[in-house]
Amino acid sequence: MAATSSILCSAMPPLSNAIHMPRAVTWLFWLATLLLLGLTSLYVTSYNAYQPTDKEWLTNPDFKAGFDGWKISNPKRVKQEATGEVTLSLSEPKKYLALYQRLNIDSRLPKYQAKKEGESIEPLLLQLSGIARTFSIGEGAKEWHEGRLSLVFYDEKGKRVSINAIPLPRHHRDWREYRKTFEVPSHVASVRVNVNLSKVAGTVQIKEIHLVPVTQKAEAQFIKLLGLLAWVVMMIWLMSSYARHFWHRSKVGVLLVAALMVGAIVSGDVKLQLMNQLPELVYSITPALTLDKDVFAHFLFFFIAALIMVGGSRHKAWWQVVIDLVLLGLFIECAQVFVDGRTADFMDLWVDVVGIVVGGIVAWFWLLVRSFIRR
Repeated sequence: MAATSSILCSAMPPLSNAIHMPRAVTWLFWLATLLLLGLTSLYVTSYNAYQPTDKEWLTNPDFKAGFDGWKISNPKRVKQEATGEVTLSLSEPKKYLALYQRLNIDSRLPKYQAKKEGESIEPLLLQLSGIARTFSIGEGAKEWHEGRLSLVFYDEKGKRVSINAIPLPRHHRDWREYRKTFEVPSHVASVRVNVNLSKVAGTVQIKEIHLVPVTQKAEAQFIKLLGLLAWVVMMIWLMSSYARHFWHRSKVGVLLVAALMVGAIVSGDVKLQLMNQLPELVYSITPALTLDKDVFAHFLFFFIAALIMVGGSRHKAWWQVVIDLVLLGLFIECAQVFVDGRTADFMDLWVDVVGIVVGGIVAWFWLLVRSFIRR
């Protein structure tokens, strides 16, 4: 316990040189981190930032009328249990199985057609939710080979615009609600709601599926702003000693970390515009990990940050710098929970960790070589 306390205290510097109780400040930092992690988890799992603006769009969303209103891609693989829930099961991973409904947006929202030409219309938000559990879903050959709830957008010609998915876990025996809100592009004419297994063996049981137009609650934006501000404060607190240390030695490290923090809090639309300026990059590393522009950017930024900070930091050991950079990656993902169009993706955090470890090893090896040369 004493050794753990020593590591935690040494990994986090005091808030300022004017504070003469670094251990107390360190424990305050860790308590604040744990509290914010708990509140962020509660926000993600329990808080619904949206309220309905219209009635349920789906026909027979709770399956009380059997499969009335629903279509099935392979009826032999879908059945309704005596207790009411619906079971989708695939024994062969190369197959596709879906239970779905397709809806025309214009017929559901006639008031939108009554708007005068040129008059601004608020974006349509649709909230997809479902209560489901899963059993022994295998690992697919591609990232999208999984069990999922999804909302597919189509244009007026019936061409698919995009697939918006809520991935289901491979194995979760307890009933759990899955919920996500999507903004519908103005050129989308129809939507399709799916619960499906895509080229993976396994079983999905579903109790209810709902699709409801929503609008953001009045207090939701304030809560998002408060949550984002709290995580930004934690990032500044974490990196404050590095900023002081590097500012008079090399401003590159400070600017790089600042760029990471700014990149974490820009909206999804801004990020998409920035990413579109970069050349296409898609390379499958493993079935679960595809190297694209986003993955490469995460790795490169944290690799360079570790290279500079481990190699140039004189006030901390290399392993302390690695711990702080991993915490920075965690804080960035948590902050993105409160940014419009962004979500916390812990696969990104794993990529950050790989970049940090590789950059840290390279910098540590360089320090050894430089020490040997100077002898």
